[in-house]
Amino acid sequence: MNRWYVLLAGALLLGLSGNPPARAGELAKNYHTATTPGAWSQYQLSAGDGSVSTYQYERKADEEGRPVLALRVETTAGAAAGSESTMTYTLPANFDFARNGLSYGKFIEKMTMQYGEMVMPVDDNTLEIIRGAEKDYRGKLTPAGTENIGDWRCDRYTYSMGPDTARETGTLWLNEEIPFAIVKHAGQILNADKTPSSSFEMILVSQGQHQLASDTVTDAPAPEPVAEPAEVTL
Repeated sequence: MNRWYVLLAGALLLGLSGNPPARAGELAKNYHTATTPGAWSQYQLSAGDGSVSTYQYERKADEEGRPVLALRVETTAGAAAGSESTMTYTLPANFDFARNGLSYGKFIEKMTMQYGEMVMPVDDNTLEIIRGAEKDYRGKLTPAGTENIGDWRCDRYTYSMGPDTARETGTLWLNEEIPFAIVKHAGQILNADKTPSSSFEMILVSQGQHQLASDTVTDAPAPEPVAEPAEVTL
């Protein structure tokens, strides 16, 4: 199971309270108002097989108007314990987080993967496969009331997607004050006979805002003039 693509967060349709109710499958408001450059959220993801990982998402500085997201994954328990990796995703210019944030993986234009000091760009053919495998929450979300998760008042949504032989069902708890929107995400993969084959639960650990380098850039002082070397003559 592609565990974090289970996660990456955000919301679909802009719609403030007092607006007409969202149509079936759409979110009621913009849950990505806090997903600004420098914003980050960290989660603990626990899977039914006993594996435990920390996922940290961050929105980096935009690249010529194109949003850049980074995901750092550190596995602390299970078969892959001790492994670390960072994926960086570049999205289209003017990407609509409000509408397509949860399904951002369908829109990745450029991707790199980093293991230790080794950074590898993802080639176009592989990226096409990754986009095809990404989850698409658009049109599949059903409002299911509100609930407090810790200190956060969340809107709850359920979903079901995928083929009958490996159908994923789950619940998302969303809050617009959280970068990447998600406070909690729980789900399971069902076999054709509807028995669960795997499960996961992800919960928010911390969140905040980094100050980007571009936020503090000032005009650099003019360099001191360098004396021209004397002309050497015979």
